[in-house]
Order: sequence, then C-alpha cells, then structure tokens
Amino acid sequence: DNTEILFGESNYEHMKKRHPEDFEKYYDKLYEIIKKPDFVNLNPKDNSIRYLKILDDCVVVGVRVSSNGVFYARILFTYSDEKFKKQLEAGYLIKV
Repeated sequence: DNTEILFGESNYEHMKKRHPEDFEKYYDKLYEIIKKPDFVNLNPKDNSIRYLKILDDCVVVGVRVSSNGVFYARILFTYSDEKFKKQLEAGYLIKV
C-alpha cells in the first residue's frame, strides 16, 4: 500500500550502531527493500513489520509503528541462510 514509512535521524543512528557491516553494505537499498520486498512478516515480540529482500544476503528492514500511528524504519540487518530457511519452513514469512 501507500503507507508512508519515515526514517529519522535517531533511526539512522540506531541502524548504524546495531549492525554496522549490514548497514554499510545495504543502507542504499533501504527504500527498495521496503517498496519491493520478497517476503514480509510480523514480529510478534514487538509487532514490528519486517520486510525481507534477497540480495547477496537476506536483508531485513524492521518497521515499527509509534504510539500515534506513525511508521518508522527502525533496524536493518541480515538473516543467516539457516535462519531464513527456518522462518520460511515454519510459515512465518509471506511471499510478496
């Protein structure tokens, strides 16, 4: 859909700090991953939405909804092949 997903300075710093190598490699693909993911899922731990794109790695962008209903890109990281396969086999990932 056309839901606006924001990307603030604090989100940028969070991504860069938490997974610096993944951030460096895939930051320029952030909007592509959100706009044209290969898979999506809902993270039940925090109700964030995860957008997954298969590039050189399985790249994940986590989007959280604020208390006032605003969507923010919050994290960028990669799944190992094993984790991706387990999530897929368990039915957690929805092919887009």
